[in-house]
Amino acid sequence: MPSGVYERSEKTIEKMRLRFRPPSFEGKHHTEKSKGKISKTLKNICGSEEFKKKMSEARKGENNPNYGNHYSEEAKGKISETKRREKSYFWKGGVTPLVDTIRNCFKYRLWRDDVFTRDNFTCQICGKKEGKLLTHHKKTLSNIIQKYEITTLEEALECVELWSINIGITYCNSCHKKEHNKLDLINKKGMIKNAI
Repeated sequence: MPSGVYERSEKTIEKMRLRFRPPSFEGKHHTEKSKGKISKTLKNICGSEEFKKKMSEARKGENNPNYGNHYSEEAKGKISETKRREKSYFWKGGVTPLVDTIRNCFKYRLWRDDVFTRDNFTCQICGKKEGKLLTHHKKTLSNIIQKYEITTLEEALECVELWSINIGITYCNSCHKKEHNKLDLINKKGMIKNAI
């Protein structure tokens, strides 16, 4: 054996492995106070306009790790397939065709007219009267369909809650988009919390 080199016993190796092992964080969680401090620090660092500008510049053009990379048609198809139907976060059990059928029926058009008339053909957020007006469901059609287990248009026509004007409100196009953006953000936060 060369000088200064010696063989360690299995027992010594095991002791060293245990001694120099990084600490395990399994089962440990941050306190609410510590979570608040981490969140505040990240908001200060990552939320500043200067930081956003630097990150944007650093990732433009050839600096972007995906620069010049393109997915093949086969890869695009596989990615698309992983986000369809049950695999999608937004999947609600295939109720969309029924929702479309309900939205295209005569009773739905009467319901919309009743909501518009009640709200005096005025957006209930900004007060706009001209332009495109839309009826927004405070309780979504798909949620009502799931709640009452509606499977056909006939069942939908008999559902009292579905045709109550109290679940509808009149919005202009821009306020309607803002409302849906808020709802999408709330849903995403809920999904993130459920995933953690």
